[in-house]
Amino acid sequence: MYYNSEILKIHSNSETDQTNVGKKLSEVPFHQAFAGAGYRHKRFSTFVSANFIGKQWADEQNTLGLERYSTVDIDIQAQLYKGLYVNALVQNIFNRIYIDKKGGLCPGRFIELELGYRF
Repeated sequence: MYYNSEILKIHSNSETDQTNVGKKLSEVPFHQAFAGAGYRHKRFSTFVSANFIGKQWADEQNTLGLERYSTVDIDIQAQLYKGLYVNALVQNIFNRIYIDKKGGLCPGRFIELELGYRF
């Protein structure tokens, strides 16, 4: 996807508000893409996804730019016995460190394990 989020007009008489005309919206990446593929078997399933976030502005004045980044995630689920299952989700497999939309440092690789039962 391609986004062109430019401020064209501001309904305000304040001179300071008018300085944002012609600027890009903050926290809106110029490019964004997602792709995923899954496989399902009787007792096993997996899903792999790739996410791309393009360059974006972190502030309204368009002075602080955030670099583009991409992540790869995987979700694996296995049926153990009747309704009992185990699920593992790994986000950001390659531990890519980046600054997120809110200007914070990402947590890096994130692993979530789940043991459950479906009735």
